[in-house]
Amino acid sequence: MGILVEAEFGELAKWMADKPGQFRQAKRRALDLAGFELAGLVAEVATKKFKSPTGRLAGAIRHQLEGDDTVKVGVMQGDDVLAYARIRDQGGTISGRPNLVFPLDNDASRRAGIFTPSGVSGVSAREVISDPAQFGLLGTFAKGRAILGVFDTGNRGPRGGKITEARAIFARVPSVTQRGNGYLTQTMAQEALPELNRQLAAALEEIGAE
Repeated sequence: MGILVEAEFGELAKWMADKPGQFRQAKRRALDLAGFELAGLVAEVATKKFKSPTGRLAGAIRHQLEGDDTVKVGVMQGDDVLAYARIRDQGGTISGRPNLVFPLDNDASRRAGIFTPSGVSGVSAREVISDPAQFGLLGTFAKGRAILGVFDTGNRGPRGGKITEARAIFARVPSVTQRGNGYLTQTMAQEALPELNRQLAAALEEIGAE
């Protein structure tokens, strides 16, 4: 999950040949700082596009220097969100074991606080099932491809018992195919070269390159 960025150094060619050690140091510093800034920018874009307050994917985006000439930006090999990160960027199918569970953006979910008024969900089905009272529910149960929450309607029956209603608050599906939104590749394509050039110019200025 990366993009190759090449910079044209032009007038600096002779200076680089005369002072290779200083240039190598400046280049590594520029790559490191550019990678840091770009990782922060990609994480910010991911957070805005996914509307997720948990920030698990955004928190996994980092940069990594490789030698003197390469910096990687994105989710690194071995991270447990790598496959998810790739699908969110490029598109693909996510399969559950056995099912994926998604909160439904409806009146019932908003009533239970699973979705905020702005349409953001940071609550898992496991949290709701383990402590339904925390979400104003009397209980939960699964039916077909849905998980339903049991609400107190506030009304009473002829014998004084509570009248309840069950509403779907989560959906269960075997798999889902998502379109990529380019949070990584598009951001890098637009921002990587300008950021690298800014950092390289600043690093060279520090060591007196003209």
